[in-house]
Amino acid sequence: MDLERFLESLALYDAFLKGELVCNICHTPIKKENIGFIFPLAGAIKFCCDKAECLFDVAKLEER
Repeated sequence: MDLERFLESLALYDAFLKGELVCNICHTPIKKENIGFIFPLAGAIKFCCDKAECLFDVAKLEER
């Protein structure tokens, strides 16, 4: 499944197009060019950019 269809299935595609989705760690707007991954946290869908430090911090969150 491509990113657009996946975000549509989560009802987040419009927010993605508007730049409203941000990295859970550094709050950088998420774009196609910088998306690291999408993950669930506390019942919500969260995003991480592709910066190494953010990926590392999210990995630490997942260990808890």
